[in-house]
Amino acid sequence: MLRTATYVIGFVLVVASSHALAQVHVPSLPDPLRPSDAARIAMARRAEVRASLRAVDAARERPRYVGALEDPEIAVSVDHLPVMLDGIEVSTTVEQRFPLSRLRGRRERFARAGLARSRSAVGVTRLTVALEAELAVIGVYEAREMRLVVTRQRELARQVTVAVTARYSAGMATQADVLRAETEVARLGAELDALAAEVAGMEAMLRAALALAPSVRIPPVVLDLPAAAAPPVGELRARAARRPEIAVARAELRAARAEIDVMRSMDAPMLMVRAGGAYTMTDGAGAMLMVGMSLPLWRGARRASVAEARAMASMAEAELAAMLRMSEGQAAEARAQLVSAQSRLRAQRVEIVPLATRTVEAMLGSYASGMMPLVGVFESLTMLWDTRERLVASEVAVATAWARLRRVTGGARIETRR
Repeated sequence: MLRTATYVIGFVLVVASSHALAQVHVPSLPDPLRPSDAARIAMARRAEVRASLRAVDAARERPRYVGALEDPEIAVSVDHLPVMLDGIEVSTTVEQRFPLSRLRGRRERFARAGLARSRSAVGVTRLTVALEAELAVIGVYEAREMRLVVTRQRELARQVTVAVTARYSAGMATQADVLRAETEVARLGAELDALAAEVAGMEAMLRAALALAPSVRIPPVVLDLPAAAAPPVGELRARAARRPEIAVARAELRAARAEIDVMRSMDAPMLMVRAGGAYTMTDGAGAMLMVGMSLPLWRGARRASVAEARAMASMAEAELAAMLRMSEGQAAEARAQLVSAQSRLRAQRVEIVPLATRTVEAMLGSYASGMMPLVGVFESLTMLWDTRERLVASEVAVATAWARLRRVTGGARIETRR
């Protein structure tokens, strides 16, 4: 019983300590949380980044062994064993092969190109997880703002319901008007319930994008929406040409060209040196030495391997050229989308939303004074709801455009121009 109690207490202590450690290691998110903060946290915490770094560690070891000599071969042989067992001739040899070409150095160059490719792939992974985190933050902001829009809309609908009920009590409105107003309040309430589920889903996605536990609270979210214009297209295209994907493609091209040299080196003969000790019945102990060379007679297969390597290098060149053209186009497209989104956002903030708000206020005053039917009030409310939704959508579009522009230009900080 004492041993069982000891095991139970130990198990409880282990669970409690692990829980306490988990609580200690839970990071505190910035309040408010911005997309740039989320990108930084994701690059530091995501397992994908750690996996790409471990791939670099593995690739760093490859040049150390691909250029090494083959392991020597040790052989012990019985060269002569008489039938009458009155004597024996034996030998012990060590054989080593040496390539008569630059095969070892070329293999190392091929491995170093693979290491450069792995290092560049880390940048690709970091940019990918950073964009995912930024988009997740933007998604949380959109869901929460839409819930706020519907909440305000329901408050306006309740105000209309109060006014309609008062007019109905005074005999200035019909019961259908009251029911219409109450229906609108109920509809907006149902919409709020649905949006609450959407907010929870987007917050769960953000936790996953930041590699956080499900219990971590998501603080208020704000978007950085600079009104200044992005740099010129030419500057963005130059940055896009230096993005990590281009570096990966260049490393793959270097690896393909190194592979051609490796395949060519395989056509050279291989020197073989064998040395060792021997014992004969007549002469006793002695030494032996043999020098040989391989004969690369079957050149067809090696020529085919060289041709294959050349074709792969040509493919890598074409892929690099296509990627360069595509990166320039993506930079120009991302900038155009940003300009378009900024234009819509300015119009929503400066003109459309203020006009819709004043229209609703005027409609409510006219209805209270009996100069406007109820249908006009709800039409104005629908218009206000639509404009507020479009305002949130415009903010999200601008934030998304900035995130994608940073992604296609390699993740570097973009200095805005006024």
